[in-house]
Amino acid sequence: MKKLVYLAVLASITIGFSGCYTSGYVTTRPVYIERPRPPQPSTLHVWVNRDWGWSPPRQVYVQRNGYWKKPVLGRSYVAGQWKESPKGQSWSKGKWQHKK
Repeated sequence: MKKLVYLAVLASITIGFSGCYTSGYVTTRPVYIERPRPPQPSTLHVWVNRDWGWSPPRQVYVQRNGYWKKPVLGRSYVAGQWKESPKGQSWSKGKWQHKK
């Protein structure tokens, strides 16, 4: 009985964490709805393009609007992109990377 409870708890934790870190696959990319870009807060701010987040309960990508951000010192923003695989299409998030 203890082994069964242990396995159930382990399976729950694994499923919970996998939902946090993985994105799903879709056959058709969702349509992005353009929103007006707010005014630039200062000349130091850069625009970070729109993004997509995976919603595990709904099994769909959810739109995230772009935003202004002060750059991280010594880094530049690389926009996210769609990637194709045999499973379908998935979104690879944008990130700040060291300047080359």
